[in-house]
Amino acid sequence: MKMKCLMMGFLSALAMLRAGAQEEQLSLPPDFALAKAPAFSQWEVTFSFKEETAAATGGGAPPAANVPAGKNAPIYPKQLTVTRTAPIWHAVLVMTNETTAECWGDGHWAYMVPTPTSSAIALSPHSSTGRYDMGGYSKLICDYDQIDYPDLEWISSQTYIRSGKGVFIFREKSENGATATIAADARTPVTWTNGIETRVFRFLPPPTDMLEFPEGIGKISAELKHLHDLNSETVPQRVLPPPLQ
Repeated sequence: MKMKCLMMGFLSALAMLRAGAQEEQLSLPPDFALAKAPAFSQWEVTFSFKEETAAATGGGAPPAANVPAGKNAPIYPKQLTVTRTAPIWHAVLVMTNETTAECWGDGHWAYMVPTPTSSAIALSPHSSTGRYDMGGYSKLICDYDQIDYPDLEWISSQTYIRSGKGVFIFREKSENGATATIAADARTPVTWTNGIETRVFRFLPPPTDMLEFPEGIGKISAELKHLHDLNSETVPQRVLPPPLQ
């Protein structure tokens, strides 16, 4: 009986070693890149912060999970939900004090609603980066027609460090660079962390109906399109004569 138990233990250990070896054999394709989010897609990002690490590195210490947020407590992101039905997208950012900010976009302009009672603000992103230069965590409200996952633009074969169980692991090549895990099969983000802040990604069922702007934003969008059409100049094409025979 004792010998049988030893043999079973040996076989179990051998199976674990083989599984580990198979895991290590997961190889990164040389042209690896994050998958572009489908035209109809939805995902959410959950944020958490490590107070001790923030204090040790001199960063702003986020509120501890078991400490009630006071009136003057610092405010940090809690959850981001992005919905795409190209070209229209919608992002909702919930903060730790339960306030929300949302943004709509149509591939040309974005319309930020800083608070539920605020009027929409039309934003034009920097064309090459898709970013809105508003400071702070506004970086999470970017042009989701151009950028899917903020702060993950550096993912490539050059930043790959190793594989894990069903994931590839990458580290940003900069001081205090972030680390990210990417699903090997779907090529979508699983986690992102910089030691202080951690983001966990969850992909939801895609929407089945096309998004529509709320009435106020739809009106602003129509006005901007009208102004754009008025300012557009049609340059006639030059007709060249036939070549000499």
